[in-house]
Amino acid sequence: MIPPVSDRITHPDGREFTKSRYCAQMGEMGRTTVAIPPDHPSLAELLRMPPMRGAVVLAGAAGLERAPAELVVGTNIDSPAVFGAGSLAVITEPEPNTRGTQLHELISELDRVGACALACIQSPLCQQSAGLHEADLRGFPVIQLPQDLQVERLAEQVLDHLLQRAVATLTRSERLDAALATAVAARAGLHGIAAALATTLGGHAMITDSRGRVLAEAGAGSLPHLTSCFDRHGRFRVDDESLGLSSHPGSGGQHIVAAIPVGGRSGRLVAISPSLDLTPHDLAAVSRAATVASQALGEEIAARRACERRRREAVRELVTPQGCLARGRELAAELGWDLDRPLAVVVAFAEPEDGPVWGLEDVPPDDETAESTLAAAWRSLARQRDPGAAVTDLAGEVVVLLGGLGNPVQEQRALRDLAHGVAQRCRIASAPSVSTGVSLPVSGPQRIATGYRQARAAARIGRRLHGPGSLTTAGSLGVLRLLDLVEDTDQLQYFAQEALGPLAGTDPALDPTELADLRHTLTVLLECNLNVAQAARELHFHYNTLRYRIAKLERLVGPFTRDPHRRLTLELALQVLPLCHD
Repeated sequence: MIPPVSDRITHPDGREFTKSRYCAQMGEMGRTTVAIPPDHPSLAELLRMPPMRGAVVLAGAAGLERAPAELVVGTNIDSPAVFGAGSLAVITEPEPNTRGTQLHELISELDRVGACALACIQSPLCQQSAGLHEADLRGFPVIQLPQDLQVERLAEQVLDHLLQRAVATLTRSERLDAALATAVAARAGLHGIAAALATTLGGHAMITDSRGRVLAEAGAGSLPHLTSCFDRHGRFRVDDESLGLSSHPGSGGQHIVAAIPVGGRSGRLVAISPSLDLTPHDLAAVSRAATVASQALGEEIAARRACERRRREAVRELVTPQGCLARGRELAAELGWDLDRPLAVVVAFAEPEDGPVWGLEDVPPDDETAESTLAAAWRSLARQRDPGAAVTDLAGEVVVLLGGLGNPVQEQRALRDLAHGVAQRCRIASAPSVSTGVSLPVSGPQRIATGYRQARAAARIGRRLHGPGSLTTAGSLGVLRLLDLVEDTDQLQYFAQEALGPLAGTDPALDPTELADLRHTLTVLLECNLNVAQAARELHFHYNTLRYRIAKLERLVGPFTRDPHRRLTLELALQVLPLCHD
């Protein structure tokens, strides 16, 4: 409850104002004039104030955003020019010599001299349909005030309310400045700034990045009345919500949006008040808070990038041949990583259009890269399962050192769930698909480099076998892990073509679809140890149909049913063939 104000008040800009300065009694002209104090609320705001509550807009609602400079209350409307430019003209029952006045003429004259609106109390003048039509055409508001309104006190009541609002605004501004100074001194960061703003305005405050992701928020309760401000992923609509003081029709309350400039991009500071009547001075206070938030956000980004550089250095020392294991262990200890336990090394990369990059050159820190988005998703989900998990992005890929290994089957399921969750988050962030490789369990820091090579090979082979977006574990590769060690891929391709002959698909004259079907038949036969009945069931063939196919295959690749060495050669060739087609 704001206490009654004295005749003198100091505004936030330092000037002093008094009621007597704003209110002038003009008895000889039958009117009272009140100058609206600086911050000029709009007509819509004035109508929400207690002195004018219950007023009805009869016409010209398009002009409610006008900001009147003065409130003029009187009965003499012989000369509309006395109302002046920027005035809200409030008339009571016209005197007898003015009862012939036509509303449309009065509105035309008031609009000509620059008046903002016309208000009346149950006057027949304001009921003339032609005049109301003219008001709609001009966007000139015609307002009907409540019949029980004490017109003689209206000017004073409006002025009292405006000056009390100025006192409240000044008080909030001073409290916010003090709360921000305390938050900065305590190094409370973005959460402290949001809390200071929410406490001062008695509502909700949040700080977002340039993409609308909420970085910090404070205030009680949810925001169901402002759901239109957020997209379906819970991000603030940065591009749709305009800066400044605004409200949503039917939502109740107001909110202020201020830009937070950081590194060429702009985040947002959003202050939401469901009950207070916010003013432009509140907007100025929130803008000052945005300046403080800009510094705090810049410091957090710098600290996060410095930490990420240390993570990259630690992982590079642990996984590269030229790395220093002792230095890697030292950095890992500083970062709180527990490496002296069974670990799985995970390598994941976001698929660019032209394929993955497998270099080890570091990439410049950029909070908007696909790798940083992927690393953030892995860090968030992996640490829910293993708080000591190490996650960093390194040269176009993300490396994860994940502990808490248990039953292999359960571990496989948990890793797939993690990878699925990461892929879902990356799709929300509009990142490309994610390919993932997982090593065999490794024990101790000295084995992490081996696990890293296994995970990279699994990711690379899995992508070739199953396409982008796959998850492959080193334990599922079998002999492919050995074949991947052969650096001369031309020799592998020559081996596959020599062993499979026409089945390798190098002859353009043969139907590639039929050759692929025959290769699949051969693969199933070899997996079933040449058990024709079992293979026929798996292939959904008739027994005799499969016997016919076996004969055709032997004409193409030789008598594999009677030669175990040829069967081994064919099995290896069928494994090698996908590796030769990247």
